[in-house]
Formats: sequence, C-alpha cells, structure tokens
Amino acid sequence: MNYSIIPLSENFSETEELIREFGANLEYNDFFSPDIYDNDAEIERLISFYKSISRDRSGDTLHGAFIGLDISSADIVLRERSRALFRKSMQIARRLGVKGVVFHTGLLGGLNLRSFADRWLEKSKGFLRELAGEFPDTEIYIENTFEQEPYVFEKLAKELADVKNFGLCIDYAHASLTKVPASEWIETLAPYIRHIHVNDNDLQNDLHLAVGDGKIDFARFKFLLEKYCPNVSVLVEVGSTDKAKRSIEYLERVTPCENHSQSIDVLDKILDIGIALTAERNPDKLLDLIVDTAMSLTESDGGTLYIVEDNALKFRIVKTRSKGVDMGGNGDTPDFPVIPMNEEHICAYSAITGKSMNIADVYNCTEFDFSGPKRFDCLNDYHTQSMVTIPLQNKSGNTIGVLQLINAQTNGKIREFTAEEERIIHALGSQTAIALENMEYLHELNEQMWSFTEALTEAIDKRTPYNASHTRKVAEYSGMLADYINQLHDRGEEAEYFDEERRNRLVMSALLHDIGKLVIPKSVMNKATRLGDKFETVMSRLREIKLRAEIAFLKNRITESDFNTVSERVKFCIEFVEKVNSAGFIDDETEKKLGEIAEYSFEDGEEKIKFFTEEELEMLKIKRGTLSENERKIMESHALMTEEILKKVHFNSSFKNAGKWAAQHHECLNGKGYPYGLTAEDLCLEVRILAVSDICDALLATDRPYKKPMPKEKAFEIMHAMADDGKIERRLVDYLENCLDEKNV
Repeated sequence: MNYSIIPLSENFSETEELIREFGANLEYNDFFSPDIYDNDAEIERLISFYKSISRDRSGDTLHGAFIGLDISSADIVLRERSRALFRKSMQIARRLGVKGVVFHTGLLGGLNLRSFADRWLEKSKGFLRELAGEFPDTEIYIENTFEQEPYVFEKLAKELADVKNFGLCIDYAHASLTKVPASEWIETLAPYIRHIHVNDNDLQNDLHLAVGDGKIDFARFKFLLEKYCPNVSVLVEVGSTDKAKRSIEYLERVTPCENHSQSIDVLDKILDIGIALTAERNPDKLLDLIVDTAMSLTESDGGTLYIVEDNALKFRIVKTRSKGVDMGGNGDTPDFPVIPMNEEHICAYSAITGKSMNIADVYNCTEFDFSGPKRFDCLNDYHTQSMVTIPLQNKSGNTIGVLQLINAQTNGKIREFTAEEERIIHALGSQTAIALENMEYLHELNEQMWSFTEALTEAIDKRTPYNASHTRKVAEYSGMLADYINQLHDRGEEAEYFDEERRNRLVMSALLHDIGKLVIPKSVMNKATRLGDKFETVMSRLREIKLRAEIAFLKNRITESDFNTVSERVKFCIEFVEKVNSAGFIDDETEKKLGEIAEYSFEDGEEKIKFFTEEELEMLKIKRGTLSENERKIMESHALMTEEILKKVHFNSSFKNAGKWAAQHHECLNGKGYPYGLTAEDLCLEVRILAVSDICDALLATDRPYKKPMPKEKAFEIMHAMADDGKIERRLVDYLENCLDEKNV
C-alpha cells in the first residue's frame, strides 16, 4: 500500500523515522486554515523548511484551504476570497513540487438536498476546470466531508472526466458515517479516485482515531482497495506519529476479506438497530431508521413503509436514493392515496397473509397488479425491477404495517433480493412491529395518566370559584420556566436541561399539586372574608339587638338614653364589621377597637346578649388574609393530603416522582415551609420551579376573594424579598419575570 502521513514541522525527526520505516509520502497539512494566508512570513518559513529537507516530494500531497470557504457562494466576497485561497494553495503546492492538492467542496452535507448539490456543481465546475488549466502539472482532488451520498462527486467527476489532472479524494472514515455504505462510495467513484484518507471512528462521530481503535471494518476496506483502487495513495490522517505508526502496522496485518467484512457490517447494523429499538421514543425516527437500515443491508435503491390504518395501507416513509426522494422521517407523512386491502396489490397481500414476497422482475410478474410502480416509473424516468415486501407483525401475530424494498444492487447493478436478505429483513420487521406496539402501549399509558390528571384538575378547579385557573396557571408557568432554562442551556448559560419526558413530569406534578384540596372543607377553602359564612349570623344578631332594645324602650324597661346608646353601638358595629371583614390588613388601631367592642352587650331584663362571640372576635382579629390559625392549618394540610392521595397512584417511568414533587410545592429552601420543613438540599429543581410558579400565580391572580389583583412589578418585588429571605430560588424568580416580560403578561 502506498502510504502517506502528515508531517509535524515542529518535530520532524519523528516523521523521518516513519518515512524510512514505511517508505511513506507526506501530505502537508499546514496550509488548510484561511488564517495562514494572511501571514506571508509564516508561509515562507514553512515552504523554506520543507524545501530544506532533502527528499523527493513528487509523491507528496498538500491539503488546501477549506475552513469556511465556498467557491460557489452567492456572496461574491466569500466566493472570490475562496477561489483566491484555492489558487494560493495551488501556488504553494507548485513551489513545493508536490503531486496534488486536496480540497473540500464546502457543501453542507447535513442538508441532504440534491438541488443544493446541483447548484454547487453548476457554480463550481467551471472554476475547477479553470484552476486545473492554470496548474496543469499539479493534480486537484475534491474530498468528501459530510456529504451523505456520492451523488455530487460522481456528477462532478463525469463533468471533468477530460481534465487530466483532476480526480477525487475519498475519506473512508467520512464515508462510513453516511447513510450510504462506505463500499458504495468506493464502488461508485472508483474510476475517478486518485487519493484516499483513512482513520477510524465509532460509526457515529468523526473521531480521527488510529486505524483499529474504532469500529470501521478495515478488512473490507483492504478488499475494496485492492479490487477497485490498487494504486492510489492512502493518507493515514491521524493526529500524531504514534497513531500513524500504529495505523500503518494495523493495516499491514489486516487480511482483505469480502465476506467477513459484509457479515461484520450486517451484524453491526443489526446490533445498532436493536439498541435503537429499545432507546428510540419517536416512532417517526424509528421507522425512518428501520427503512434506512433495511436499504443499507440490501443495498436497495428504494424503500417504502406502510402502516395499516382503517383497513388500508397508508404511506409512512418513502425513499428513492437515485431520485433524491426522502419523505416521512420527520412526521411529514407522504400525502399519497392509500392502498386498499386487496390481494391483487403485493403489499396488501403481505399484510393480509402475513407472508413475505420476493419478486425478481416486476415487469415479468403477472401475479400482482403493479400499475402503481409502473406509473411511478413512467412519471419519474425510473425502472422498478426487483422487489421484496415484508409484513411487520407484532407478538400477537397481527400485521401493523408492511416494509417494501426496491432494486437491490451489487456494484451498481440491480439484482434479485437473496433469501438470506429476506430472512434478515423479516426478522428486522418483526422487531420493529413489537417496538412500535410497545411504543403504542406506552403512549396509551401516558395518555391515560394525562386524562386522569386532567379529570382531577377539573374536579379541583370546579370545586371552588376561587381556584378556577390556578392549577393550569401553575402548570403554564412551570412549563414556561422549563423552556426558558432550555434556551439558556442551548446558549451554554445553564447546565440543566428539560427533555420532553422531564418537562412532561414537571407539568404533570404542577397539575396535581393541589389535589389535596379535594378533601378541604369548602367553608375553609372558599372563605372570602374573615367571618365567612358567620357574617350573616353576626349581622342578624346585631339587628336583633337593636330591635329588642327598641321593644324594651317602648315597654319602659330601659331608658331612652340606654336605647340611644345601644342603637349607636349597633350602627357602629355593623359598619365596622363590614369594613374589617374584608380588609386586607388589621392595623393596631383596628385591633384596639376590636378589644373595645368585645365588651359590648345588651340586657333587657330578660336576657343578656353579647354583640360578638369569642370565635367571631378571633376571626375579626386575623391580621392578614381570611383564615384563622386553625383554618390555616386545615388549609395547609392539603399538601399532606396531596401526598397521601398520590401515594396510591402508580406513576409509570415516564412520570416518576411527579406525585412526590407535587406534595412538596410549599416547602422552602430555608426549611420554613410545610409539611415537612425540608431544606434546599432536599428540594430538586422541579420542586423549586413549582414553588415559584405557585407563589407567582397566588400574587397575580385576579380571582382571589381575599385580595385585590396585584401589579406584576409589585408581585415580583415580593418574590425577590422571599428569595432574599431564603424561601425560594432567586434565579427562578428572575427567569419567570423574564418569561412574563417576553410574553407581555
């Protein structure tokens, strides 16, 4: 194998040892960053250094500028800057006397849009042809980075096939991260490949590990290299000479093997899909992954997944690689006519019978009605040939969907699906059906929990006119805080993060936080004034006292002076009680007056009647709010009752701890809350959010009988004071204030 390594200019002696040991060429990696092109002195220093080393550089390569560049950009400044740096890279290569220069496309591979790739191709091919003409003695290699398929590279190579010094560089590690098998990149682009980059990874991330330290199958790589590209140079693109040495030694030991590699590849994909089946909660993503995996295992060009709904097959996922079709993976269900459950349609036949069907050539099969695929072929310049349909059956044996694959391929040629492939995909389909059924069960359980919660919330809110929106407001504020924390997390300003499940748990606990109020007496919960339902009793007694005094006066049992005194006292008490009964706060003067009227009584010779009972006076003396100390304890017991009620509810794993958090919403960070006097170390973020949300709505509520609506500024002034006292968390108060400001609440 014709190896290349990356030289380390600061410690070139280590590089020289590898050159001697393996006869390796070099790929100069010092010139890829655009920054260096603004430092002529550094460029000259590096060129002088490398030229000072006595060696043949005609087999070496150079990595040209690529970071942030786009030779096809609609922004003329970026486009011209990019093209200028490409030229400078070529000039440096010419001065060093190297064989060729590697460039990236600058495409955003993750977009996976062929129209985007076509635009790049149209805008770039002329410049690349021109560049090759300007430097006819230096080869140009365009490298794949994170493009998901070889489409644009094949088109570019064909467009520039007549340019002698143009070719492709395939990064095999990058190709191993795409939805297209790495082997397909080599097989498709083999005629145009001039240079290859290799390193290892975990098949999930571009890690640049030493070859052999990751999961890439290099036995298969060597087989492909020997079969398709036996004479190309191979750069071991790793970060140190030690890794480079270990990589080359590993590649030397590996025996090329096609079948072993394919088995490993299939096994890896099956293991990966097994992990995904247990971990993925989004059915659309899971189905998309299933279709991609099935297509990859069989090297199919097309894949469709149908779901059984209303006695018909409904399109859920549709893919055709060669046409750039990729629909349904993000919940955007393809809007195609459903397929009726009629056995003349092959997919419906598989759904009805539970049998897999394997068709070698659709156009030579008269067993089924293939008018649909043939119509697609006609409209899209396509040819459907081989096809396999696999029923997705759950553990009860019921078919919930059908997976259809089209045009299996080997080396780009359409072939029949093998029996082994059919067996593997059938097993995959069964696992998928069970996973989907389990998802549906979990979804139903969760929906059941939500409906139960909604019913209880409705019961709580209906029980009192003064709680009509409180529960839902606390839930709204809690969700709002979770979303705000996620925004901060995305900006790197918060360590905490609420995924969908965690957010749902928080919102459910908010909806359940007042469930204990179901057992609180209405006379306490709905008490709008200090006297509550005793107010009319007091008023009736005072009016009765005046009437009895009048009768006593008329019967000469009391003097006119005594009658006038009683009348004045009754009038004063009626006015005074009406005022005190609904006052927000009892000051010292009012409390003193209550002490005076406590002594008021009337005696008409038959009976002595006190104006007020001891209980009524205690109620009127309540400093703030409407509840007496005993009533407050009864009201506060709702937290304990919430705990007792929710202890009897089984919360599935999706809502674990929701009941526990709900019962703790009146605890304080400083230990002065209730029911248990927990402290900060006992209270998780969810409970702290509930506490802030509950207090905020209590202050801002417009339907509370015992207080007037409070301006938002005043409410947060109070909450900040509570935070300063150590009761609630200051940052959450600030976050909620920011949320309400943003929403103009």
